[in-house]
Amino acid sequence: MKTVEFRRHSIRGEAKDLSPYGLQLAREARRSLQESYALVLSSPKKSCRQTLEAFGFRRFLIETRLGPLDYGPFDDFEKAIRKTRRKKQLSWIEAAFRVPEALQALRDASRLAARTASDIASFLKDGESALAVTHSDVPELAALSVGPAFDLKQLGRPLSFCEGVALRFEGDKLVRADVLRLAHPAAKQRAPEPALVG
Repeated sequence: MKTVEFRRHSIRGEAKDLSPYGLQLAREARRSLQESYALVLSSPKKSCRQTLEAFGFRRFLIETRLGPLDYGPFDDFEKAIRKTRRKKQLSWIEAAFRVPEALQALRDASRLAARTASDIASFLKDGESALAVTHSDVPELAALSVGPAFDLKQLGRPLSFCEGVALRFEGDKLVRADVLRLAHPAAKQRAPEPALVG
């Protein structure tokens, strides 16, 4: 089995740099990473590169497809998404899943994220892992491509900074996605994170 970890970048400050707390969070998140990776990649954006550096990586590849989600296909639904976000105090992805007209665009984005992960996995040997730092909403959509139902609730909640998903491949086929949460005091009181199996 091959594994591609998609991790969300850490917290930015006022500029495009990580905030001091964001750097600290990424350094602490190192404990949740594997000992080694055959391949390490980053979005071209500074926040992702700095997150990988705070994780302890000095050498990595830049992959443009790990950039932020393309929100263009959601332009026709953005007003409804914004309204839902304000009314329910939700993240963008939570609100988008509550707008039925946006579901096809979400499915398309999910397939694209999964295809990027599959292309990364194609460079791995069986038993190897890759780490890729990307942006909010991308890891969730990649994971949902493997689940039995296309529903954000399968993940429990949207991913926070430095959290991610481990996408498991058998050959070229994505067969499982495990949610990767950061340890914190409240984590001990929660149920185990779900795994999505195709």
